[in-house]
Amino acid sequence: MIIMFLSQTQNRTMIELLDKKHNRNDFYCWKELFNNYIKNQAGQDIKRKLSACFVFAEEETKNVI
Repeated sequence: MIIMFLSQTQNRTMIELLDKKHNRNDFYCWKELFNNYIKNQAGQDIKRKLSACFVFAEEETKNVI
């Protein structure tokens, strides 16, 4: 597991395998196709073992960055 720190927010962040505990609702990256994939399709692909999706998330809130 990789632990990183963001200088602007000082929140502890981690790279983790995406799962149900992660909050994806506020995720936004300027690419609508990618936004939709993370919010709607990635979980299904993981469940079907079609992909592995890692996210950069805040440790305490599990918000996907």
